[in-house]
Amino acid sequence: MLPGSTIDTPAATVCNNELHVVVRGGDGSSLWHGYVDLASNAFSGWSPLAGSSSSTPTLTSNGTHVAVVVRGGNDLIYYKLYTVASRTWSSWLIVPSGSTGDSVAASLVGNELHISVRGMSGDLLWYCSGNLDSGVWSGWSGLGGTSPSAATFAGNSTHLALMVRGSNNLIYYKLFNLSSRTWGSWLIVPNGSTGSRPAAAFAGGLLQVVVRGESGGVPWHGSMNLDSNVFSGWTALGGSTPSPPTLTS
Repeated sequence: MLPGSTIDTPAATVCNNELHVVVRGGDGSSLWHGYVDLASNAFSGWSPLAGSSSSTPTLTSNGTHVAVVVRGGNDLIYYKLYTVASRTWSSWLIVPSGSTGDSVAASLVGNELHISVRGMSGDLLWYCSGNLDSGVWSGWSGLGGTSPSAATFAGNSTHLALMVRGSNNLIYYKLFNLSSRTWGSWLIVPNGSTGSRPAAAFAGGLLQVVVRGESGGVPWHGSMNLDSNVFSGWTALGGSTPSPPTLTS
């Protein structure tokens, strides 16, 4: 257990055998960063990020950098980069266009930051990407789907998976091929449902998923083999949580 507390879901990512965590403070908006050395279990302590958000932050990493992505107080989308080697944060940067009233889904693959958000009108899902070396962004494209909750990105070296709660509380995902820059169709996890944002990560060659059950906040885990489309089924993890869970790999 880490010292400190939060009113919301923690954001987490693993980078260079360190578990990096960003949380919103008890005031509901301040942002704090810390990391755990997974070899020694030593915790760095919490450091303020000199920013705030009224929604859950998102963390993602590419092996050398960690990116925190947030919805700003003006509903615009901001990100901040942490260089693991130098232990330094950049200034806050802004995605040139777009806004959201919810948390941001993000995945950092190489030098490219991929983002998906719910739009400000309705529950439509949108996607864009930015090259962090050149500062060039793709612009937004619609994903042809909706969700009543924020979406989640999971990424590996070949694909991104966007995981969402559907309007019927079933769990859907959509794959983006990083090589061809194309999206597949929406697919459904064969069974199970949730009333909040799913957690997802790639690990062991499988798409791992954790959701809160619709009664009691019990977290459940399942995995999907994307080659065979075989789902493992759900296993209760024990305990309960009042907030959506987080997964990282």
